[in-house]
Amino acid sequence: MQQIIEFVHLHPMLCLMWGVLLVAVVYSYLLPLISGVKGVPYQQVTQLINRHDAVVLDIRPAEQYRKGHIAGAVNAPQSQLKADQLSAYDKYREQPLVVVCDMGNKASSVARTFTKAGFKEVYYLQGGMGAWTGANLPLVKK
Repeated sequence: MQQIIEFVHLHPMLCLMWGVLLVAVVYSYLLPLISGVKGVPYQQVTQLINRHDAVVLDIRPAEQYRKGHIAGAVNAPQSQLKADQLSAYDKYREQPLVVVCDMGNKASSVARTFTKAGFKEVYYLQGGMGAWTGANLPLVKK
């Protein structure tokens, strides 16, 4: 025990960084459990679309959306989504909703916003469009 105390005393910055890293890892594992939003891989997204009539909400800017998006996806740029402006999407309230962005990190926060607004089943695509295109899944281009 004395050696641990001595180590902390000699290396406070290293111990502080380790503690911050530990908190970040624990937070990243607990947040999906607490928020009720599930990240799903691209295989499960295709099943949600085909079997459960899921709606794909692409939150990327319009120019990225036009370059390639999932068939049937609705473009709703993140810059235009505010918690009090989700009434335009009320028609999707009872359907599974899959939020998609470039890499998956922005989609998870938008998915939490929809969950807080009372949407029943909200998911986000893990890895975002990068995972989708990496798996050579089809894209619609406008």
